[in-house]
Amino acid sequence: PMSKIIEAARFAEQCHRGQVRKYNGRPYIEHPMRVAGRMAMRPEATEDAVAAAWLHDVMEDCGIHPDRIAALFGAEVTFLVSGLTN
Repeated sequence: PMSKIIEAARFAEQCHRGQVRKYNGRPYIEHPMRVAGRMAMRPEATEDAVAAAWLHDVMEDCGIHPDRIAALFGAEVTFLVSGLTN
């Protein structure tokens, strides 16, 4: 099966497709990609933590409901994403 991290990256890309950063006009997905990359480099990083880093803006910026994240990625990822959402 595909890793949860890759699935989260693909889902985030789909959710953010067409969005750009207001500061520089670059594709928005570059932001969660950088956050996930930084998280992956941390010694305490888990698969769930890196997946959550990819998904950290999908609730507030894309209107994705926590129940959808839970169904796709599990309770721990949903908990982490909810904690990172403004």
